[in-house]
Amino acid sequence: MAEEYNALTQQHTWELVPHDPSHNLIGSKRIFRVKLKSDGSLDRYKARLPVVRELDVKNAFLNGTLSEVVYMKQPAGFVYPDFPTNACLLRKSLYGLKQAPRALFKKVSSYILSEGFVQSKADPSMFIYKSDAQLIYLLLYVDDSIITGSSDALLDHFIAKLNDTFALNDLGRLHYFLGVEVL
Repeated sequence: MAEEYNALTQQHTWELVPHDPSHNLIGSKRIFRVKLKSDGSLDRYKARLPVVRELDVKNAFLNGTLSEVVYMKQPAGFVYPDFPTNACLLRKSLYGLKQAPRALFKKVSSYILSEGFVQSKADPSMFIYKSDAQLIYLLLYVDDSIITGSSDALLDHFIAKLNDTFALNDLGRLHYFLGVEVL
């Protein structure tokens, strides 16, 4: 929980502001998940702080910048003692916000396009980089992606640049994607 909370604060996901009773205030809850490796053994424990489902929102992902004004109650167990009645003015999207998929896709795709990629006309989630004999294909789906290219050095260089901007978790060679096992 602390690792997830630290990630949210390091990303400046919200700004603590005095709560105005005229603003609609959403709640939050934690979702716990056990991630397994392909052989069924434990990979890691994960905790996410999504918005509550009472607003009929769908799970999405973190890091997109919000253009709408959204206030959230301070997360249970992490309430600022000096400001217990303040609310979190969200600057970035959280899992479960209906704005999250659009916000993150816009941010990531803008970055990828700025790096010289072109968006596929056949599939808007696919991005292609071509320069001389160098080639990279990147498929972006929600918060997962697949990347392949003409050389390991080219991929390593681009993945390092992506990591500087988005703090990636490089899972290595493709084994599972969207519930499909790849051998």
